Amino acid sequence: MENYLLLAHLDCLENMSSFKNIYISQAATIISFVISALLLFISTYFLSVDDRGIFGLIYSLPALLITFTDFGIAPVLIRYSSMNKNLDKLLTSIFLLHLIRIIVTVLISVFIIFFFGEELFKVSNIYLFLGVPIILSLSVNSFLSPYFYGINKVIIYYFFIIIPNLILCVFSILLLIFDYYNLLNISIIAAMIYSIHFMIVTYFYSRSFNIRNFKFYKIFFKLLDEAKFLFASNIFNYGFMYLIPIVLNYNFGITTLSYILFSIALADKLLLVGDSVGYEIIRKLNVFKDDSTLNNKLKYFKSVVFYMIPIIIISSMLIYFVTKYFFLVYVFEKYLPILDFFYLIMISFAIQALIRIYQQYYNGLGDTKFTMNILVISSILKTLCLIFVTSKVTTLFLLFILIDFILLTFIISKTHFKKC
Repeated sequence: MENYLLLAHLDCLENMSSFKNIYISQAATIISFVISALLLFISTYFLSVDDRGIFGLIYSLPALLITFTDFGIAPVLIRYSSMNKNLDKLLTSIFLLHLIRIIVTVLISVFIIFFFGEELFKVSNIYLFLGVPIILSLSVNSFLSPYFYGINKVIIYYFFIIIPNLILCVFSILLLIFDYYNLLNISIIAAMIYSIHFMIVTYFYSRSFNIRNFKFYKIFFKLLDEAKFLFASNIFNYGFMYLIPIVLNYNFGITTLSYILFSIALADKLLLVGDSVGYEIIRKLNVFKDDSTLNNKLKYFKSVVFYMIPIIIISSMLIYFVTKYFFLVYVFEKYLPILDFFYLIMISFAIQALIRIYQQYYNGLGDTKFTMNILVISSILKTLCLIFVTSKVTTLFLLFILIDFILLTFIISKTHFKKC
């Protein structure tokens, strides 16, 4: 009886700790949203429509390449590090793969830009080369930073995630004050910040373990085996996301692309709302004291979902109405054409935010194959729409909403109504 009460007490404390981490995550999400909104405001207001489109386009190639070398490490790394098993060998192996990944991705990116850049992207190679350092920042965010979340150092994790954009925001303001803000200068500053961010996170991560034999250990291959489905998921999902600017620029031109990127830059903050609890769900599901019963984990997950649904709805409405009745009226008049499709993008991203929460639940249970199936189906269907729907942007995003809604309905049915 005493042991049962002790376990119940420990579970209660862990649940409190879990929701504390959720609150921290959401506070970090709000901070990140404010910083991103300020960056978006500055770049949109002080750059021309075409230059704003170029600023979003120059990162599409490096981001696309880094996606194809992601390996789905982050969720699985959180799972393993939260269980505190063989961390030294695991972290050594991941660190080695991280360095190899950086070298290969940068070389491929430089090769593509040098030989095909201007023809493929219709942008000067100078800007494309300035986008390459984002590879460094994205790599540490997906490979190294999640370790700190797994060991419950949530504040450190979000500090490393937020700090690059915070510094970029400060420098953007300084450039405005001294009247030096333009596409070239802000691109140079961003390249420097991403490079420094890479060096700092890599340094702190390398201090977390002892490098004795710099090699790949057996546990690393076990992790890769578990992550293979997430790797496939990322290729399809993020590959599709970073393919959007390239295809839309080709089909609709740089001006329409700029309108869509502006809309997505606002709407994708909803994904941050969903992602704010994703890693905590994975960590929590793997530190349960009574981890023999799926019901306890599902009960915890339901409480998170019921907590998050109203937050996603309220956030969606807030972003939409503030954009429609304030930003587009008083600040961004030149972006008024986005009202034709902005509400559709908001609905699509709100559904995706909820889908992401469910995906992380299955990742936390180790069922990464199910996550892969959902993302592969979604990405293939949306890519087909992206390629063949070239007449109207509204038609394109209506189809995206339909695909997202059908997938969400299926996921909810599988999770909560298995017997039915």
